[in-house]
Amino acid sequence: MNTKYREKILCVDDEQSVLNSIKRALRGLCEIEFADSGEQAMEYLRNSGPFAIVISDMLMPGMNGIDFLAKSKEISPDCTRIMLTGDSDQSTAIGALNKGDIFRFLKKPFDNHDLQNAVEAGIRQYRLTMAEKDLLQRTVHGSVQALVDILSMANPGAFRISGRLKEISSQLGRIQSFDPPWLLELAAMLAPIGYVTLPDELWQNRNQREELSPEARERLDNAWKISAQIISRIPRMEKVARIIELASEPSLDNRKEDPMVLQGAAAIKMANHYSLLRKSGTLKEEALAELANVEGQLEGQAVIALAEVDLPEDHLILVRIPIDQIEEGMIFGDDIFTTDGLMLAPTGLKVSQPILQKLRMFRKAKRLPIDLPVLQPEKAQAV
Repeated sequence: MNTKYREKILCVDDEQSVLNSIKRALRGLCEIEFADSGEQAMEYLRNSGPFAIVISDMLMPGMNGIDFLAKSKEISPDCTRIMLTGDSDQSTAIGALNKGDIFRFLKKPFDNHDLQNAVEAGIRQYRLTMAEKDLLQRTVHGSVQALVDILSMANPGAFRISGRLKEISSQLGRIQSFDPPWLLELAAMLAPIGYVTLPDELWQNRNQREELSPEARERLDNAWKISAQIISRIPRMEKVARIIELASEPSLDNRKEDPMVLQGAAAIKMANHYSLLRKSGTLKEEALAELANVEGQLEGQAVIALAEVDLPEDHLILVRIPIDQIEEGMIFGDDIFTTDGLMLAPTGLKVSQPILQKLRMFRKAKRLPIDLPVLQPEKAQAV
């Protein structure tokens, strides 16, 4: 059967006659799944999505429409929700609006034309939501990556951990089903911004915290808070800023925060500790053992997930190749310094076009050796 819209909708009602009426009214408009209870509809949401629209009856045995739509928002926050009701009680409608974020109400028995119009409007709303989400993700992510590239060239010491932290955090996000995953990745990319304010000696000794003065340790500890303050001024980046700010706290237990923000903060926090341990030469098993007794339940969950993180250097070998053979996407296997000691790129940084151009410029000025250290698969080295 040809359909007008490629998106799917989910219809929930305990009366088969109502489901049949919806089926007739929307025939040929879009693909439809039908459920006769909130519990069955939840299974569809988990296993058969994504759905552009969820249409639910208000009064159903077991899980009522208000509770179902509220739960559907947790599983599928982007879908448009429409409620069918024969209940004219205003307080019930207000409760549904508050809990389920309802897009439209339709009174039963509904008019077929009204239902079709509601579905078409709901699909347009869903498409707008998804387009904005995609634009935000791709545009913001690209802008942040450009900013990080520029800052890493201007102050590579401050961004020594950025590439590795981003890689670890991205994998943690996938392992822990963090949603949306790009928020966690942005937090990892932007967290080091506050380090730009620190002197170089703090970077060189940051793994030996006990050797630092109390004042130096405090400055090091507050660097991510400075990052959060800067980022919080950017529209729609408030959650990213909050993730970074909370990641600098000793423990995240018993905090009244958005659960997603707390999970992200724990992931970034433990990814940072893990990154520093691995950078210092600690093997994966030893790093995990050292972090095993971390304070905080969320932090402990992040450490468990770290066992599944697979870093590129675990499968690559360090080789030296000519600058003209280095390509975007390669990973530096060691810090890149000029012949007079200026750092150009830190270990673990993924090569970008601006960084590549900078290296070539320094090589042309004969301030770089011909061969630079990168990580490559062993087979590539054999060739």
